[in-house]
Amino acid sequence: AVAQQAPKTIAVNFDTLFQEFYEVKDALAKFQTSIDAVDKELQTMASEMQPQSEKLQELVAKSRNPAMTDDARQEAEQEAVQLDQELRQRQQELGQFQQQQRQTLGLRRNEIRKQFVEKIREVVSQYAESSGAELVVNIAPVGGNVGGIIFVADAYDKTNDVLAILNADAPESAE
Repeated sequence: AVAQQAPKTIAVNFDTLFQEFYEVKDALAKFQTSIDAVDKELQTMASEMQPQSEKLQELVAKSRNPAMTDDARQEAEQEAVQLDQELRQRQQELGQFQQQQRQTLGLRRNEIRKQFVEKIREVVSQYAESSGAELVVNIAPVGGNVGGIIFVADAYDKTNDVLAILNADAPESAE
């Protein structure tokens, strides 16, 4: 029987490649700007409702004030009911807007991740082929756990070599 030779294997930490790739950093910084803009808009919308909420509290207090006439209390109560309905409608709209924005941002985050995962995978494959490797192992922890690979000798870990290729055309300010 002929002994079969083990395939030439290299290892990379895909999480490190993703986190340290300058294009990913740039895209995520731009994405964070979008998140910040949405958060600011949500805060503005919520703060715009504050005066109405305060007015509602005043109207409720007036409607319960025994020093006021029955007609004045009844008028305050009717105004409070109407304002309460308006506030509930605006809160519902705010909630829907927030949900829609979170969904849109989630989809965009997934698109960014997919785009760069494919690019990194392509560079890893090219590196493996050019170095004669037949097997590439991801040594990144899985889901916060240790991962499937417990130990890889430094000679097999080519994360920094692949990262150097990925960041070869990075602008100087990105490094």
